[in-house]
Amino acid sequence: MKTLTAALILIFASLFSFAQSDNGVIKVKGEAVVSAVPENMELTIPMEVSDSSYEACNEKVAQMYNELQRALIKSGIDESKITSIGISVRPDYHYQGRGEKKLIGYNGNVSMQIDEKHTDKNLNAILKTLRNPKFSFGYSISFDLSDNQRETMREEAIVKATADARKKAELLASSLSVGLAQIREISYGFSDQGTSPLVYRSEAKMMDSSGMEDVEINARKIEITRQVSVTWNINQ
Repeated sequence: MKTLTAALILIFASLFSFAQSDNGVIKVKGEAVVSAVPENMELTIPMEVSDSSYEACNEKVAQMYNELQRALIKSGIDESKITSIGISVRPDYHYQGRGEKKLIGYNGNVSMQIDEKHTDKNLNAILKTLRNPKFSFGYSISFDLSDNQRETMREEAIVKATADARKKAELLASSLSVGLAQIREISYGFSDQGTSPLVYRSEAKMMDSSGMEDVEINARKIEITRQVSVTWNINQ
């Protein structure tokens, strides 16, 4: 009998608790956007050579890449920051009438990528190297957040989004003349809304000029958005 009584008490307590939590809720979504100037830059240099011989073309591609790499290292760029995206040597045909084609040589391509901290010193060390006529290739520069920036911005955005959710809930509760009770549910989501990377492009003819001045580029800020959804039970 005592066991039955205890069980009934637990059932009634559970029903009462459920009824309390089901009186009503306020559900809000807090959002925060934080931004920062990206610390990293990515510079891509596409290179191309041609030759009538496959072997010679293949050798030219490797030699061209190695020469530029050595020059960049000499200018102060860390060797570990320089990588190749890809290399190819393809036949080059001249198409004649009736679908006929004649082999006229080979084209070799390789792209070098440099991932470095975005500083005027690093940027101009690279560009000054490319002013050498034998390295007169085109290039493109884009910018990105460092891992440390992403982590710091993520944490800041979560804190701000949570505070935004509470502020909205308190405003709603005050307007409805109810009180906020315990939190019933929390869900967290996010979306990185990095603005399209700012890209600075240059043609080879720009870099042929020995009188080219140092370049200063102000990278556009990149945004990170975080959202937190919080549901509060309310006291009537």
